[in-house]
Amino acid sequence: MAEVSIGTLNASLVHPREVFSEAISANAASVIFAHNHPSGDPEPSEDDLSITKRLVEAGKLLGIEVRIQSSKM
Repeated sequence: MAEVSIGTLNASLVHPREVFSEAISANAASVIFAHNHPSGDPEPSEDDLSITKRLVEAGKLLGIEVRIQSSKM
């Protein structure tokens, strides 16, 4: 497990390059991402959905499967 980003109260800056760095170094075939909201609201924001799509696309380019566990993503 690797910590990739620590956000503020209402934002987390994430770039696919940093997200996949550890996975590439470990020759990972897949990754699972975890994310929480300090507010306690479990609903993904529009930004959450957008970065998830970007990470899935980056994973496809790298040959690393992004495992999604929520039907909302």
